[in-house]
Amino acid sequence: MFSAALMTFLIFATSMTTAERTSAGRGVDDPTKVSPRRIGVRLYGDATLDASDASDSDAFASAIWETRRILAEAGVDLDVQSCLHWRSGDEQDPCARPPRHDEYSIRTYRSSAFAPRTSGKHRLAYSLIDFGSGRGSLITIDLTAIEWLAGASGSDAELLLGRTAAHELGHLLLRSPEHARSGLMRAVWSNQELHRNRAKDWAFATRQVADIHAQGRPNVKHPRNPAALVGDAAD
Repeated sequence: MFSAALMTFLIFATSMTTAERTSAGRGVDDPTKVSPRRIGVRLYGDATLDASDASDSDAFASAIWETRRILAEAGVDLDVQSCLHWRSGDEQDPCARPPRHDEYSIRTYRSSAFAPRTSGKHRLAYSLIDFGSGRGSLITIDLTAIEWLAGASGSDAELLLGRTAAHELGHLLLRSPEHARSGLMRAVWSNQELHRNRAKDWAFATRQVADIHAQGRPNVKHPRNPAALVGDAAD
């Protein structure tokens, strides 16, 4: 039931409303020391990024490269399957089968009623996590919001899409809806942060990397308090 689940949202602010965080998350120092965790990712949706001259498949491939890079730094390998052209009813297509326990789906769509403002917060994406089991498998990303933020901040839309996917996958891999104060898993991304483009703003913290791998081990029981999985407390 919906009441037994927690929705995790990634939002951005068009301007900073609080003092800039001084502590930032760090990626794993040496990913070769971590036994890779392998997961599958399916890409659904047929909406193309307006800023891209490429096909929807090429645009997503470019975006998912950034997702791969971020997760590779955390010792996670992505096996990506394109389901962009799959249609409901084709049960013979591999994209129609239920996801495995280590497989996640990313769905893109366009918000029809998106009305950008010059300030405030807008939602980029969300994922659903069951509070009891910590399980979740579906990520939904709003391409209209992605494009608008990229334009407002002077950043690359495909790069932003890839980072958004990595953030939401982080929630599912950590089995937690909680956000950190800094790094990739912070709740709010500002224009200034996007324009500054510091590497540590788009990486998992060392504690989060350890938790991602701990959650991937067999017979790991999900704690009742999801905040225990994240290095920093939620905002």
